[in-house]
Parts: sequence; C-alpha cells; structure tokens
Amino acid sequence: MHGVLTVFIENLRIEIKFLGSVKVKRTSEVPAEECELGCSGRMRQFVKVYWKSLFVLLVPTLTALIFLVDISPAFRCLYVVIVMSFLWVTEALPLPITSMLPIVLFPLMGILSTGQTCMVYMKEPAIMFIGGIVLALAIEYCNLHKRVALKVIALIGCSQRRLHFGLIVVTMFMSMWISNTAAVAMMCPIVQAVLQELESQGLCQMYESTGSVEGADDGKQKEEYTNTGIYESRFRNAPGIDFPDFMFFNVPLMVVNMLLVWVYLQWHFMGLFSRQSKESKIGAESEAIARRVIESRYKDMGPMTSHEISVAILFVLSIVLFFTRSPGFIPGWVDLFPGANIKDATPAIFIVVALFVIPADWQWLNYFRRKSGPLPKQPSSALITWKFVNQKVHWSLIFLLGGGFALAEAGHVSGMSALLGQSLSGLQSLPPLVLLLVVCLAAQLLTEFTSNVAICNIILPVLAEMAIVIRTHPLYLMLPAAMSCSYAFHMPVGTPPNAIVAGVGRIAIKDMAVAGIGPTVITLLVMWLGFPTWGAIVYPEVNSFPDWAIEGAVNASAH
Repeated sequence: MHGVLTVFIENLRIEIKFLGSVKVKRTSEVPAEECELGCSGRMRQFVKVYWKSLFVLLVPTLTALIFLVDISPAFRCLYVVIVMSFLWVTEALPLPITSMLPIVLFPLMGILSTGQTCMVYMKEPAIMFIGGIVLALAIEYCNLHKRVALKVIALIGCSQRRLHFGLIVVTMFMSMWISNTAAVAMMCPIVQAVLQELESQGLCQMYESTGSVEGADDGKQKEEYTNTGIYESRFRNAPGIDFPDFMFFNVPLMVVNMLLVWVYLQWHFMGLFSRQSKESKIGAESEAIARRVIESRYKDMGPMTSHEISVAILFVLSIVLFFTRSPGFIPGWVDLFPGANIKDATPAIFIVVALFVIPADWQWLNYFRRKSGPLPKQPSSALITWKFVNQKVHWSLIFLLGGGFALAEAGHVSGMSALLGQSLSGLQSLPPLVLLLVVCLAAQLLTEFTSNVAICNIILPVLAEMAIVIRTHPLYLMLPAAMSCSYAFHMPVGTPPNAIVAGVGRIAIKDMAVAGIGPTVITLLVMWLGFPTWGAIVYPEVNSFPDWAIEGAVNASAH
C-alpha cells in the first residue's frame, strides 16, 4: 500500500510540474493601443464597427420627424418609402430583408392589410421572371450556352478586333436570356484562356474583360421587363407592356449601344484609328493562337447531346410563344381561348413544367423501335433538376421585385401619389426632352452604387406621379429610367458582373471608372435620343396624355 501511494504522489508531482511549465494564452488581454483609447475614441471605434446596426435604428427614428407635419396615410406611406430608400441605397440591411419591411410596416400603420401586402409580392411579372430564370438555368445546366458562345466566336473570327467584337456580341446575347452575372461568369474563363495564350503578344488583359461586362449590361432585359409590374400596378387601366413590343423597342437600341461601345473600347485600349500603336499591329500569329484555343474548347465539348437539343427546342418554343401570344397585327394563339386573360407568365411556366417532364436522355425511344439499343432500366433525369434550380436561383430578386410592387400599391391606396404630384408641379416648366435627360442621368448615377432593381423600386413610383403632374405619358419617363438603371459601368459595387470582371481581370477601381466613362455617355445619349424617336414609333401613344392616366390622377387625389 505504501508503494502504491509513493507512485501516486510521484506521478502527481510530475503532473503539477508539467502544468506549471505550460504557458496558457490569456484571451482576455486587451491590446495596448485599445487601453489608451479614451471615451471618444471608443465611441468612434464602436460606430465604425456597428454602423449598420446604428443606421438601421437611427433612420426610422429620425425619419419619424415627418409625423410632426402630418400623420395621414399618405405621410405614413412616405415614411416607409424614405426608410426603405435609405436602407436600400446603403445596404445597411440585406436588400431582400429591406424589401420585406412593407409586410411589417404597412399593416401596422393601417395602409394595407397583411393579406393585401403579401399578395402583391407575387404579381404576374414576378412569376414570368421566375419562369425565365429557370429556363436560363436549364441552358446553363446542359452547357448549351457555352457551346453557342464558342461557336459564335469562331464564326465571327479570332483577330483581336473580331475576337473582342465576338465576346461582346455573345455576352450581350446570352445576358438577354440568362442572368448577366451568369453570362459574365461563363465568358470569363473563355476570355482568360485566350488571353493566357496571347500574353506573349502583349495584349492588354483589361479591355477583353471589360468588353464582356459592357455586353452583359447592354443585353440585360429580363429584370427591366419585370419592372413593368410597377407601371401596371399604378395604372390598372393602362394597356400592358407586351414582351414583343418591349423587345422590338429595346433590341435596336441595344445593338447601337453595343457597336458604339465596341468602337470606344477599341479606341481606348487597342489604338483604333492609330496606325502607330503596338496593339494595332498584332497580326495573323495571335489570330491563329486565339482560334486554336476556341476550337480546342469547342472540340472538348464533343457532339451536341440530346439534352442540349431538347433544351434548345424549348428555348425556341418559348420565344415563339411569347411573340405569338398577342402580336397585334395578326391573331395570336391566345385568341384560341376566347374570354381568357392570358399573360406572358402562362407560357413561361408551361416551359418550366416541360423542363421537369421531358427526359434529358433519348434512350426511352428504344422502347418504340424494333431495332434499338439496350432498354433503360431506370428513368432518365429531367432536363433540369429542382436541386440545381434551388441552388442557383437568386430568390432575393423575387423579394426585391415584390417590395417595389408593394410600394407602388401602397402609394396609390394611401394617397401618397397625390402628395407627390402636388410637390412636383413645378416641373411643368421644363421641356420634356430636358426632363427625360435629367431622369436618365439620375438613374444611371444612382445605379452605380446599389442594385438596379432597388433603384427602380425607388424612382419609378415617383416618376409615375411626375408624369401625371406634367401631363406626359407615364411610359415617356418610366421606361427610359428603368432601362437606364441597367447601365452601371464605373464601380465594382454597381452590379455583380462588374465585381467579377474586376477580380478576374485584376482591374483597379480607377481604371474601371475611367473605362466606364465612354459607355456611360454612349448609353445615356442613345436612350435620350432613341426613346423620343424610335420609342415613339414602337409606342406611338407616348406622344399624348392618356385618359387612363387622367382617371388615375383623379382617383389619387380622391384619397
């Protein structure tokens, strides 16, 4: 027993000695520089770290001072609009969370009921947007977009000027149907592969990447089309903006923008019109290198699969259904269903359902052939899976769109529309062309710092009331403003494609800001001059003040 105790005591002594030699890091130690901070220094540090939380608390508190002027429903709605505008622009709260504030604030303030507020979040344009996104994801899922991109670039040519032109054209076309972020993310590896091969030739890396993002911004139409929901919510008796008319108006301006931006980028980066520039002397060797890279990438994809063919057929079918629904100059397929009020969301969701029904593999046809290959033992997967959709869809955009619809609805019901109309009466003295220029310029400047959808949600309801006051067709201001919100060329924070290109191309903010001057001026002038001319051809009604807008003004003032 004595021997056991001796061993135990000896082991305990060794353990205590070991623990005493271990240096334990004190987590509670305060850095010396923090100890020297006074009260004001600590407060500055606190504000620097927690400014978002402070902003979220201070903005509603300070904005509540407007209730000292009036506490009517119109001012209550204006309070919500001001608070959400600040939160959207600063992103103190995530954009989709700010967009859901109407569900809390409108019922509490007696503007709209909870049911009424929630219902406006899923209007027809939002459903069509979901359908378009799922179709775009199906194209991405089967890599059809990459095949089309590589083929078009190879067909256009691989000289440095043609290659640059091809990259812009392909990115622009892709961003018409898939998200501009996905289009740029798809094009960046292709651009990088070509530039790595051409690095020894001295080509600048920045202008190709910048060209991709300019093409994506020029081609982005889906989000702007969904913003027509704000127009339709405010003017319920107005004829809707059909997808064919919207495309017919926008595509020519988009092509003009693309050509002028390409010329500007060629002049700015590649010495166009300067025969002495090094870049203008790049010859056949670099063209052969670029062609080899493109053809190698295309060859690696193999022959076109049944999956790609099926998605391509549905893509073409969707375009046909959109354009032939109610073309106007001839009867559309909607006339086969007399009395039915069918909008673009119906064919969009029809295509979505088909994507989940049609098998990606054509082996099921072997069951109906006499001489065929092996019969499949299990069903093929569909053209797209819900798992892929759930991972890829930016659901936050749905709430952003819904927040805009909620603000437009509340502004009409509360009488805030009449309040804004009265405050904007001084704008009647401005010529329409001058006013249009100011509106487009303001939209482009604001969208450089936050989401284009958030900016549309802020300015479009205001422009709707402005149009009523100055007795101008609402489309004259709202449509150019919505399109101008897509033109963010200067800052990486303006839109995700800018951030992607800035990172991949290692572009400094000052370089992107300088490169964006030309595209900003070009797109501003094209929209400013294009809408009163080409827009008046596509939408001839914009030259007069419509009766349904007069009725809207009377109804608003009645509140």
